[in-house]
Amino acid sequence: MKIDWNSYKRDFQHLGSRVNLQDLPQPCINVDKFDVVGINDANNVNNYILTYKFPDDKQIFLVGDLHGNYKRFKEELLEKDYRDCVFIMLGDQVMLYDDSWRQYRKLDNIFRERNCEAYFIRGNHDCAYYHTQEYYALHFTNIFPLNMGILEYRGKRGLVFGGAISLNRMLMKEGQNFWKQFDYIDPWKNLYRDYTFDFIIGHTGPIPEGIMFNSNCDRFLKDDPDLMADLAREQEELTDMMCMLEPTHWFMGHYHKNLEFTLQPLENNDYSCHCVMIDVNCVYDFSQHFTEKS
Repeated sequence: MKIDWNSYKRDFQHLGSRVNLQDLPQPCINVDKFDVVGINDANNVNNYILTYKFPDDKQIFLVGDLHGNYKRFKEELLEKDYRDCVFIMLGDQVMLYDDSWRQYRKLDNIFRERNCEAYFIRGNHDCAYYHTQEYYALHFTNIFPLNMGILEYRGKRGLVFGGAISLNRMLMKEGQNFWKQFDYIDPWKNLYRDYTFDFIIGHTGPIPEGIMFNSNCDRFLKDDPDLMADLAREQEELTDMMCMLEPTHWFMGHYHKNLEFTLQPLENNDYSCHCVMIDVNCVYDFSQHFTEKS
């Protein structure tokens, strides 16, 4: 069943004039069973199988963590004159404050003017309670939430998921910029363990040994005695995901690095996965990996 955003309350007074709802894009989202309450509940949305089907003729670009630096991305958007395309934001948009919402509404206006759409993955610094169809429908015309689900594009099928452990959780405030019950990757096994996927797009992903998260990692580990064990468990879960689903490509933000590498997680097995890390505010051409009629 396709989700119709016009069934939600929508408020576009910020545009300066009323808009015709019928002229606005609808999210390319289908759901296996529609429950308007459950699908907009942060605690229940991952119990639904969501399918995002993107047009094959659209270019898709992945964007690294913004961390509220929407102005830098806006400059990139205008300078390179992106039009008629789809952006998948890899998480940590950090829409926590009134000014953030105002600035993202300005970005939304630019997307609409350029016939672009943006889909936001939830990062570990994003509030899951705001990351719902209903909440985005109220505030935006061309920005949509990308909850855990299946992404179909150019004959390929991918898994999209959000979340990660916050390295600096000891410095954050519960209920303001940290939510302990959502400080993990989306629970994918129950719904998707029996699928096969060509690619995975997540806020985070598995990394080779020796790769540091960021320059402050040692300090965070010193201040948080449980962090090392939690990160090890998270890496084990991500590696399990790779081994079970066997994607050929994995795309991620979170680590604040531009890096490409290949992982071979299974001993005595030729399977390998090409992984791409995308740095803060960087734009990466996802479509280059998938020809239009592959």
